[in-house]
Amino acid sequence: MQVVDVRQPGEYASGHVPGAISLPLAHLAEGGAQLHPERSVVVICAGGYRSSAATGILARLGFTHLCNVVGGTSAWVNAGYQVEPVRATTS
Repeated sequence: MQVVDVRQPGEYASGHVPGAISLPLAHLAEGGAQLHPERSVVVICAGGYRSSAATGILARLGFTHLCNVVGGTSAWVNAGYQVEPVRATTS
């Protein structure tokens, strides 16, 4: 399973599903090439609107195993699931 977070980078950095790929909605069509179409794709955003649009884009690109996380990251957190922040790198 591939979890794709379609929020903006700042939103993703504030906390995301562990292991999620950051791929903002505006770049999904061209960024979708990094995804594996034969594997399931779970799409999440903040509340569900962008992820719903993203599943439509991915379907048009030929992805068939799609799931939209209804309620988005907010619902994920409210259900008690963990999020991880982006770890800062040190130079």
